[in-house]
Amino acid sequence: MSVSSRPLKDAYIFWETHLDKPENRAIFDRLIAKTHLLKTICAGWELVMVADGKMDARISFDPHWSDYDYAPGVLIAQEAGAVVANIGSREYDFGNGNKDIIIANPVIFRELTEGEDPIFPLR
Repeated sequence: MSVSSRPLKDAYIFWETHLDKPENRAIFDRLIAKTHLLKTICAGWELVMVADGKMDARISFDPHWSDYDYAPGVLIAQEAGAVVANIGSREYDFGNGNKDIIIANPVIFRELTEGEDPIFPLR
């Protein structure tokens, strides 16, 4: 298994958030203007699809998930070359209570977090 190397403009990205909140809707609108978004409501399967390079990322900001939804898939994605990080960071801390996370190929992670107008800037 290996993650893809597609850039954001050609990517297919899974997402999870509460769209009824205006601040989340604004982020979602920025994402959908730059890439293709999909939702299956099955985090484990989505992370395996990212790890296998069939999909390019999963982004969760203000998500619904529980720890058991992510723990196994995060490990698989990391082993396949994905960048896994809490939003605003280059690191992933499973135990810090921060459920906002990006799991992406390295190209997409850079495009989302660096440059002139990143959607999820590093702090």
